[in-house]
Amino acid sequence: MKIIAYISWIILGLVQFAAMLSGLDDKLGKFWGTFIGFILGQIPIIGTILGIRGAIVNWDWAIWQAIMLFIGAPTIIIILYSLGNKNRV
Repeated sequence: MKIIAYISWIILGLVQFAAMLSGLDDKLGKFWGTFIGFILGQIPIIGTILGIRGAIVNWDWAIWQAIMLFIGAPTIIIILYSLGNKNRV
């Protein structure tokens, strides 16, 4: 379970980053959107808000789908990871 959680976390992060960049690139252009995305993506709440906005506006997702991508999926991965670490105190 541990390796599945690690791989899932990496894939999830890449998809979330792509959602955030799609919103920033649309507003700021490819160069500045990517540059600022690398900076703002490291700030948890701001990166999440920008990513949810990018998924809704640029990918035409419903708000619940975007929220599940940024809040629901990490929660599931954390649960999977904790199930894989049953032996630790």
